[in-house]
Amino acid sequence: MPSKLGIRLSAGLVLAILLACSAFAQDNFYGDLERAKKGDQDAQVNVGFAYMTGKGVARDYAEAMHWFTLSAKHGNGLAENNIGVLYQNGWGVAQDETQAAAWYTKAAKHGDVRGQKNLAHAYVVGHGVTQDYAQAIAWYRKAADQNDTNSMIELAQLYETGRGIPRDYGVAAEWYQKASDEGNALAQTNLGLLYHLGRGVTKSDTQALSWWRKAAIQKESNAETEIGLAYEYGWSVEKDYQEASVWYRKGADHGNVWAETHLGIFYLDGTGLPQDQAEAEKWLKLAASKGNLEAQQRLASLETPPNPSPTPSATADATKQQNHTSTDTNTNKPQGPLNEDDVHELLSQGVSARRTEVLVKKYGVNFELDEKSRDELKQVGADDQLLVTIAVERRK
Repeated sequence: MPSKLGIRLSAGLVLAILLACSAFAQDNFYGDLERAKKGDQDAQVNVGFAYMTGKGVARDYAEAMHWFTLSAKHGNGLAENNIGVLYQNGWGVAQDETQAAAWYTKAAKHGDVRGQKNLAHAYVVGHGVTQDYAQAIAWYRKAADQNDTNSMIELAQLYETGRGIPRDYGVAAEWYQKASDEGNALAQTNLGLLYHLGRGVTKSDTQALSWWRKAAIQKESNAETEIGLAYEYGWSVEKDYQEASVWYRKGADHGNVWAETHLGIFYLDGTGLPQDQAEAEKWLKLAASKGNLEAQQRLASLETPPNPSPTPSATADATKQQNHTSTDTNTNKPQGPLNEDDVHELLSQGVSARRTEVLVKKYGVNFELDEKSRDELKQVGADDQLLVTIAVERRK
């Protein structure tokens, strides 16, 4: 489903370069400028931020660097972080990831939470520093200790996926719980997934639905889609296709590709709402344009001449953001078995190994696994369970 539900899904979660500054109002620029000229470090950061973003004054990266540098000379961590941002993006200077990481390091050591998580991210991806997951975890922890929920989520996802460290669902659940308690909607969604799957916590769809509802209050589209799945498949609630369609619509309206796919399938099959091929095509085309393979396959099936003896189509596939399951029994199988490129593309798009396994079981495969293909699929997220399933399905 969703992120990295793919959520996670987002994922997992992509860490954006953070631009931050003290509270700044457009009409305060000249006041800040006067204070900055008198050596006020916070005002210098505010003025630099205004020039960097073009808020209250024409954008001027050279001026931004000037004011950040003045403040950074006094060890201002926020100024140091923002100089790193300028180097990271090549704004007003030659792009230089090594310089960016050096400035993030200064900011991090001076306790700036933005610098700490930007430095952690640099260690995860190896930008400007040698890739080092131990260092990444250490700096994410420091940011998390300052109650930064995004860093908590990053830690959770590292432990959940086993990226660079041994996988530990229990530790992942602990970090998601901490961020959830602070009201982070993505953490609440992903914690709900762990409860649904019974990973690192005792399996409980009641708990899962409770966390998804909390996230949905904040219009978290992955959570809205998960609630739709809960009503479609009866996870701790009575099956209610109409209610499922309501939640899929919420997620689709918020741009969730899996919600768009499910809503399109519901319109196509007349599940939970009146059958409407025009609406079905609208939502499926939208999801397909975002690269959703399921939507693309459903659209392709509409172009296939109808079977003289069609079997009743089932309800929509359940697609977990990072761990979706599917019970769709529509026998109009599009496009034939999946080939190796199809599986590779799914995983590369952020579809989880579990969701991919569902599609492999549904459509079958037409390729043999060899050592090279195993390694290539593992590099994009395949696990041993998925590889075994591919081998089994190939023998059928």
